[in-house]
Amino acid sequence: MGTLLSRPSDPQTRSRNTWDLPQNIKNWIKKTAGSNKAKATAQAAWATLETTLRLLERSSDAFPPLKSAVAGLVGCLDIIQAAAGNHQDYADLASRFEGMANTLSRYMNELGPAEANDDTITGIVRSIDTQVSHIAQKRGRSKGKRLLESREDQDDVIKCYREIERLFQELQSDIGLRTLSKVNKQQEMSLLGGLSTVTDAKYNSSYSTAIKRRGCTAETRENVQEDLRKWVQDPNGAKVFWMSGMAGTGKTTLAYSLCEWLEKNNQLGASFFCSRTSSSCSDFSRIVPTIAHQLAQFSPPFRSALHQALSENPEVGGQNIVLQFKELLQEPLSKSKAEISKGIVVVIDALDECGNKSGVRLMLEMLLKFAPNLPLKFFVTSRPEPVIHDKMTSPEGIPPALMYLHDVERDLVERDIQKYLTEVLSPMRPPPKKRQIERLARNSGRLFIYAATVARYIFPDDIPVDSAARLKTMLMTKVERPKGGSGKQYEELDQLYHTVLSMAFDKRLEESELENMRRVLWTAVCAREPMTVKTMSSVLDLTYDQVSLALRPLRSVLHVSEGSEVVSTLHASFPDYLLDYSRSGSEKFHCDEPEHSEFLARRCFEVMKDLKFNICNLESSFVLDKHVPDLDDRAEKAISPSLFYACRYWSEHIQQAPASPPLTPPSPSPAAVSSAPLSTMLDEFLSQRLLFWMEVLNLKRCIGVGASMLLRVQNWLSKNNGLGDIQKQTGDARNFVTTFAASPSSQSTPHIYISALPLCPKEQLSTKGKELHLRSGTEPTSFIKLLSPPMAIA
Repeated sequence: MGTLLSRPSDPQTRSRNTWDLPQNIKNWIKKTAGSNKAKATAQAAWATLETTLRLLERSSDAFPPLKSAVAGLVGCLDIIQAAAGNHQDYADLASRFEGMANTLSRYMNELGPAEANDDTITGIVRSIDTQVSHIAQKRGRSKGKRLLESREDQDDVIKCYREIERLFQELQSDIGLRTLSKVNKQQEMSLLGGLSTVTDAKYNSSYSTAIKRRGCTAETRENVQEDLRKWVQDPNGAKVFWMSGMAGTGKTTLAYSLCEWLEKNNQLGASFFCSRTSSSCSDFSRIVPTIAHQLAQFSPPFRSALHQALSENPEVGGQNIVLQFKELLQEPLSKSKAEISKGIVVVIDALDECGNKSGVRLMLEMLLKFAPNLPLKFFVTSRPEPVIHDKMTSPEGIPPALMYLHDVERDLVERDIQKYLTEVLSPMRPPPKKRQIERLARNSGRLFIYAATVARYIFPDDIPVDSAARLKTMLMTKVERPKGGSGKQYEELDQLYHTVLSMAFDKRLEESELENMRRVLWTAVCAREPMTVKTMSSVLDLTYDQVSLALRPLRSVLHVSEGSEVVSTLHASFPDYLLDYSRSGSEKFHCDEPEHSEFLARRCFEVMKDLKFNICNLESSFVLDKHVPDLDDRAEKAISPSLFYACRYWSEHIQQAPASPPLTPPSPSPAAVSSAPLSTMLDEFLSQRLLFWMEVLNLKRCIGVGASMLLRVQNWLSKNNGLGDIQKQTGDARNFVTTFAASPSSQSTPHIYISALPLCPKEQLSTKGKELHLRSGTEPTSFIKLLSPPMAIA
């Protein structure tokens, strides 16, 4: 061996063959030296990581939850290092994390109390703590043994570590961007506040509580929920997931549960739950702005990119859906793609409940076109309506993942419904027997809404009833099973609604009481937004007690929220049933929407007779509305909810009214409704109360909708042969409202009379239009004398 290891004395020989060794030994020496060097480098990296984490722990005194989580992570580093030993990127696992922790440590000094209590940051830290706790459990199970003997345990620890790394990256990005100056933050918030967002559309909003939206009962729909979670976690999964299902199959409940799970894991980017019972939640044009706003709250990198987009085009929130999607979502997401953490999901529920089908189609086109290249996923639920079904199943582009909820095995759904009914009916004394629960679940078929409606009927939580008798009634209800063919899919649900309504419309009631019930029921279905009991009583010209009594037997199908007493339908399938004569069948129940809309339009005109000149008693035209300190309080007192409802929605009810010659006298109406033709009431309104109506819209900051309301009326008049003067008068009024809404004068309500009306070109006014001044005896000049002289508003 001594000869073998001796070095040649000739320098040239040494340069050609430094060591006179066999090749295999040289390879072994080289490999061993490289391995030892790599091991030393990796150990140094892990030691540096521990030092950096301890520094981060010391700098986190202002944020105890993070301090605790980091301390726990330091305590688990030996387990993580042991698990990482067999990985090729052993050193990289430590060095990547060390760089983030070092940067985060520098940012911690700038973390104020507001940021420390921010929901996003605390949510990330909770998620980190969850992963650390999971790793720590490995130590508890390994007492007396070597740590992590199984490959499964090693992989599990590394999986947790990588998730912690992802969360730290998200935390670093979040806190780093919070170092923006206060001025920039205020500017961002100002621009974001200009978006037309809908707070009620968030999955867990106060509105969702009012309408009793909830997640799945424990241990139900487990297979479906697991499939959704697998899709979320699959990095190669489709960017769009469409859950389709008939009404009542539980789509919204599943979407709610998915949102809860996503939020718990800090992966819920945004949610928009559409609802036809809310005008704002059924407005498709507000979906994208609301999603963008929520994403901006969730992700600082996206917020920065969105701020840039809004700085360039502050009005994009009110523009068409194509521009909205590109400028509020696609472009900001593309710019911030590298900084947005993986696995973020946006949830859109009940898309079919948006009224504008062509708008929905356009939005889906944009979604399917751009989603594959965006750094997040979209979960969409809806009924299988043609406009949505055709677009989602179109061969164009990358197809979404699909789930047809109504195709889930009947036995699985029936077991879940049994669990649900057992839970919600358990407070009954005595509770239903097992065979009774099974019978109710069998009758429900695949429809969770059937089970929910049955439960509310048998055991309502707001009125005392004979629950045992109601249970017996439901058990005796005969449900005919569909034999196949179209139109039969809701037979069970229709039978249930018929049974509940038959019980509610008790033959022992007086005809006037039954008529009140019909008016209340149909108004709840046809109203453009949910009304309170008090508002409904005013709109229908009934007493509060009359409406309350009419609602009592209808509480299985109508929801009256506690406190606010807002009346709404419990599920979209109920209006569908009432409005479809082939399903509700009986004139006693069926709601003729055009006829009832005409009734509501007439009632709106009656209610608007309470409009008056200078309704809020404004003292001076020199003061802009925003500088009148108590203007909101004045408006609240002077403009009742029923008056504002009438001012906001009278044109929509006219639009739904029958397209019959409006000069024809209407059918006999209740005493509370004028028997004059609808066109005559419209003529009187435009001639005598147009300016008063504009006052209310301007004071309520919705003058912008005035022109579109009058356009609806013009379209309705066109279907009724135009009616000459009235059509011209409506056009004049629309031009006048458009001009005022777009002018600086709209910043001061008195300038409806002072600046806008005098400047309106006479050639734009018909004979009636020239008399837009007040018929009540107060001329515009009187207003000018009462207030200050006209002024220009810059």
